[in-house]
Amino acid sequence: ADAAYPYAFATNAKPLPYLDSPLAFVEGIEHAFNGWSTDIEGAVMRLVDDDIDVDRIIILTDSQGNNQMRIAQRALDDLRAKLGHDVWMHVWDLAGYGTTQFAGKKVTHLAGFSDAALQFVAGAETGFATQLDAVERVRLPERGTNIKAPLAYA
Repeated sequence: ADAAYPYAFATNAKPLPYLDSPLAFVEGIEHAFNGWSTDIEGAVMRLVDDDIDVDRIIILTDSQGNNQMRIAQRALDDLRAKLGHDVWMHVWDLAGYGTTQFAGKKVTHLAGFSDAALQFVAGAETGFATQLDAVERVRLPERGTNIKAPLAYA
């Protein structure tokens, strides 16, 4: 069954009430201020500590925790080991710094946010072996063509 377990994270991870509106969720994050850091590994470890089984984790972040990649990756590895399956990790770098805390199989990194990013996640989980594979599947229009629609995946 599909379920969402939203957390706000900074100095530590705090569970948020589930809200069915994305805008209400953003407002909940704004009101859950709990420090200034970017403790991504704390958010992942909270799932381990709370004994929550998930298929995917979606993190919206400024990715300023890049100096702690090994710690965050270890938290993801610990969660996967405890659950006994490879959890998808989708990370959106909303600030566009280009840093990362996770690597390996079933990990996607995107900078910025749009509906195309959501399409990418669906493609990643259903058939793109890598982000490079997704890019290689994009078919550009012939030279001189006026683009009036989004590019399509082949």
